Amino acid sequence: MRFNERLLKFIDTTKKPVYCKSCFKEIKTSYFRNSVELEPFLCDECLSKINPKIVIRKIENIKVMTLSTYDGIMKQWLIDYKEKGDVELAPCLLFLFFPLLRMISKTHLLVPCPSSQKKIEERGFDHLPLMLESGNIPYRILLEKKSELNQKEQNMGSRFK
Repeated sequence: MRFNERLLKFIDTTKKPVYCKSCFKEIKTSYFRNSVELEPFLCDECLSKINPKIVIRKIENIKVMTLSTYDGIMKQWLIDYKEKGDVELAPCLLFLFFPLLRMISKTHLLVPCPSSQKKIEERGFDHLPLMLESGNIPYRILLEKKSELNQKEQNMGSRFK
């Protein structure tokens, strides 16, 4: 979206209210958020509950990046998203990280960790690609999951073995 289009969107007084995809309250955005976000997904309260913790580790000489701890609101969103099929949460899960992921994707190939085909069929969607697509983040599917071990039953260290 060009600057002029952003400006017109910002000063448009006929805008319909926008609601938080997490708590469903009306989002009251600041000037800063209006100038940065095309359309807000989260209210300030839900946004403040995200606990970003970027960890980059090497596994068999391949850089693997995790973006948040699996607790608090992120844990609840992941359960609602993956297990209950609330696909509206897809952009919320990576919202804070979209700028970083866009920057990284200019010099690195992003490859999401795969889900099992069985889980993709049960859900009706592949959760990581859908999250990346919601932020227009380029990625490639290059891995296939071999094990049927459930991620929920493993700690972070054993997930990457």
